Amino acid sequence: MRQRLIPADRQDQLIAAALVAATDKGYQTVRRRDIAALVPCSVALVSHYFGSVNEMRRTILAEAIKRGVLPVVAQGLTMRAEVPPHVAARATEWMAQQNV
Repeated sequence: MRQRLIPADRQDQLIAAALVAATDKGYQTVRRRDIAALVPCSVALVSHYFGSVNEMRRTILAEAIKRGVLPVVAQGLTMRAEVPPHVAARATEWMAQQNV
């Protein structure tokens, strides 16, 4: 039998999966079902933790900035998202190294 996670641990698990999905599929194209498939959990649970698709994408970008997930931050930059200057510089450098 699976053990239930406390809400904070479940949220961390969903955020980690969201960052993986955003890195693999793209920040703007990640879907709730992509995250749910990685955890695994229901799409409804992902919706419960992230809210709307826009809120989900804002959370993904904020966490990518906080954790230094440069591929996702770089995608956010191309979408003209607000990114702190020091993180934007690192992401821009990463993009140059990747020839993005």
